[in-house]
Amino acid sequence: MKHLLLTAIIALLPALAVADGQQVSLRLEVRQQSSVENKGPQNATKTQHRQLEISVSNISRDPVEKVQVNWWFFSRNMKSGDESVLKKGVSKPFAVPALGKTTVSSDKVTSTYEERHTETVKSKGKGKGKPKTTVKNVPASGNKISGYAVKVVHDGEVVSEYYSAPSYKQRLAQAK
Repeated sequence: MKHLLLTAIIALLPALAVADGQQVSLRLEVRQQSSVENKGPQNATKTQHRQLEISVSNISRDPVEKVQVNWWFFSRNMKSGDESVLKKGVSKPFAVPALGKTTVSSDKVTSTYEERHTETVKSKGKGKGKPKTTVKNVPASGNKISGYAVKVVHDGEVVSEYYSAPSYKQRLAQAK
């Protein structure tokens, strides 16, 4: 069983917004931690584990209260190709200190899928003949984690956002 662990800095996006007459200057940084376990014939069965570490930095001289982070993980059905929201979450409200940073984590998300592959099947021969070997096609199945979206909300207003693919922004807008 192979175990792969990756950590990547995904986004470093500044945002400026005005809320309650106060200019809010927040920077969003998203790090994705991921691992994959390979099992089965030809390592075709894969179990993915993903988690987001989301840092919100305040680049102003005033603390920012009532900040929340919304996050979504998307998955693709390996058989149909359809994408959907696998899991979503919202952080508890928090404050970001003046010229400081607050980090929150998403829930850990796990998904298992199987890639399309072939398997060799040996059958018992009849009588004294040699066993026959046939190849069986195994279709793809399960859901593969395909991406994520993150929004930083202050006083009910989105002040920063990041999408691992542009289509996720459109998908979330349609879901409203």
